[in-house]
Amino acid sequence: MKVGDLVRLKGEWVQKNPWMRGTLIDDNPKTLGIVVSVDNGHLHELWKIEWLDGRSSVVMGSKLEVV
Repeated sequence: MKVGDLVRLKGEWVQKNPWMRGTLIDDNPKTLGIVVSVDNGHLHELWKIEWLDGRSSVVMGSKLEVV
């Protein structure tokens, strides 16, 4: 993942059970966002995301997937 990538959040179930992605019980939110910046912390990489619905947030990389 890098700055400029189109991403979306992984749902809680899909984070724990990747095989659920694309099934009827896939709980991934449908909102997409664009990676604006990354902060390499001591324990985690934190990605700043500008969501297409106008919000912005900082998210751990393990909770995101590139579309």
